[in-house]
Amino acid sequence: SVLRTRNQARNLGEVKPTTGKEKVICRRFEVNGVVQGVGFRPFVHRLASQLELRGYIRNGARGVVIEIEGSMATVEALQARLDRY
Repeated sequence: SVLRTRNQARNLGEVKPTTGKEKVICRRFEVNGVVQGVGFRPFVHRLASQLELRGYIRNGARGVVIEIEGSMATVEALQARLDRY
C-alpha cells in the first residue's frame, strides 16, 4: 500500500521536482475529534490509494496525523474529501 502507518513523522512540506510534468507536493493534515473506532484511517487509506498518493497516517495526541505527497490535484482532491467527511 502507498499509505501506511508510521511511528515517526517525516519533514514534509517542500515541493520536489519529478521527471514527469507535474511537481510533487507534500502536505500534513491533523484531524481532531472522534476519528478512532469509526473507520477513519481505513477510509483515508482507501482514498489515498485510489488517488495514488504516498505517505502515512497515524494516531496523534489529539486525533490523526496524515502526511501525504502527490500532485497538487490529487492532494487537493484528498483534502476536499476530508473536508466532507
